[in-house]
Amino acid sequence: MANFFLSTFMLLLMSIASHAAANDVSDEFYRLRNIDNKTLLDKGYKCIMEAKCDSSMIYYSMVVNRYYDNSYAKKDLPDIIKAMQNLGIIYMAFSYDYKKSYEYLLEAKELAERTKSYEKLPNIYNCIANILQLSKEGGNSKDATEVISMLRKSFNMSLKLKDYQTLAIAMNNLVTICFEKKGKAYNISREIKAFRKACAGKGKGEILQAFFICSAYEAYRQKDNAKAISVLEQAINTVDDNPFAYRGMLSLQGLVTRIYLDAKQYDKAIASINKAIDIARKNNCLDFINTLYHDLSDIYKEMGNQTLATKWELEYLRSNEKLRGEGQLSSVKNVKLMRELNKANEQVRELSAKRRLQNILFYCVLAVMAIIGGLLYWIYRANRKIRSNNRHLYRNYVEMLGKEEQARIQREINEKRIADLEAQFRDTQGVTPNPVSDNVEAETTQKVKYQNSRMTVDDTKELYSAVVNIMESSPEIYRLGFNVERLSELVHSRPRYVSQAINQEYGSNFNTLLNEYRIKEACCRLGGNPDYVNMTIEGIAESVGFKSRTSFGALFKSITGLSPSAYQKMSRME
Repeated sequence: MANFFLSTFMLLLMSIASHAAANDVSDEFYRLRNIDNKTLLDKGYKCIMEAKCDSSMIYYSMVVNRYYDNSYAKKDLPDIIKAMQNLGIIYMAFSYDYKKSYEYLLEAKELAERTKSYEKLPNIYNCIANILQLSKEGGNSKDATEVISMLRKSFNMSLKLKDYQTLAIAMNNLVTICFEKKGKAYNISREIKAFRKACAGKGKGEILQAFFICSAYEAYRQKDNAKAISVLEQAINTVDDNPFAYRGMLSLQGLVTRIYLDAKQYDKAIASINKAIDIARKNNCLDFINTLYHDLSDIYKEMGNQTLATKWELEYLRSNEKLRGEGQLSSVKNVKLMRELNKANEQVRELSAKRRLQNILFYCVLAVMAIIGGLLYWIYRANRKIRSNNRHLYRNYVEMLGKEEQARIQREINEKRIADLEAQFRDTQGVTPNPVSDNVEAETTQKVKYQNSRMTVDDTKELYSAVVNIMESSPEIYRLGFNVERLSELVHSRPRYVSQAINQEYGSNFNTLLNEYRIKEACCRLGGNPDYVNMTIEGIAESVGFKSRTSFGALFKSITGLSPSAYQKMSRME
């Protein structure tokens, strides 16, 4: 028993020391931790209106984390549902991470249904319908029955709750989906009649826009294309000026294009698409840009102009690759953001526990054994949470590596396709196609540093592509002493040009890029590769180019969030 008390007392001292180490937690996170939900939601909305999406994600995540940590009261549930919905919208509209968006929206829907927060459901149903429309199952499918069903749920519930703003949004979306579709499932005459009756005399904002689009829909059904286009142009002029408005404007412009195509007025359809491209480029709306390039290619094919069809198919493939890259970059940033948030929350909890413990020890010496018992239980729970967090970090990193591998394979396929199309384009025109760039903003932060360089933007991109190919395919990068000079020899260029390409395209230096690829390979070898299953961590570190386990371990943890031994243990458990 004496040994038990001695060991528990030592654990108590160690715990106090570990709490003291948490003093470096930032006051900002501690302050945010104690801000009420409504204030956090207001701050998040303000950041969205200022186009600061990363900041808004932090505020909304702070609210949602209270639900995951079980540190909320019943009265907080409406705010948590709203934060989940807003996170889903941000992931959908700004990060293009539809999977993450769908997860948050489904969780918000289930929580709202379970807690009978019916006033939240119409907006959530609308957002879910948008995700289904954007996904492969919804957006690229001729059958939009599931999307229509979700929008009708939003419409009917908004009508019942007399939420006219959401009712108008659901009406807009219903008309947009059903504009060109036929069949009983797409007959929305009943909804239009109900909307006009409910919103009579309330014509402004989204409600006025919904009135216009309903009139355009009816004119289009009656083959009065001129009236339909005129009404749609009036609807475009009613769109508000906010960060989300341009998506509605693009949808309306798309309906104008559809009418011109049905009338086989290809020149006007092309002009309408070009107008939409200008709007999409101005707002950096990559998903719409991608779709519009594809539409242009299809129109030129239908017109029999194979040259321009090929040109815009090339632009579509390039845009699609860029959109894929933006989604992956966003996923990586989100993993890092959530890791930092969890770390900050944990530090705040540890700091609070330390303060409580110090007060108890100062005023209640006689209760020390009870404190030790509680502390042991807390340590047990903390260890369980650490293991859970480690599993979460491991799975996220493995998933990210898998996505990167899929992206690499897809990039190789697209590069081959682009090369074939460029060859076809040269055969038909006798010249190399001049690609249309949708990114007109120059890399001003690198211009000053490399203003005397002879390399053009295209030269830099081509050289960086060669660097990436070496990094992904050459085992030589894992040898001790591999440096930028050797890399320059492999890509047949000069070291300073290689450094310039890496700095401008990757955003950091050669050593950071090299270490990232080495750590990824180390993850594969630690994760159960049969050729390295009997090797020690020191051996694996040396096999990927690190001289010492210390430097390898520090760098490994800074990138993955786990130590090499913890990562290896997680891989064996999985």
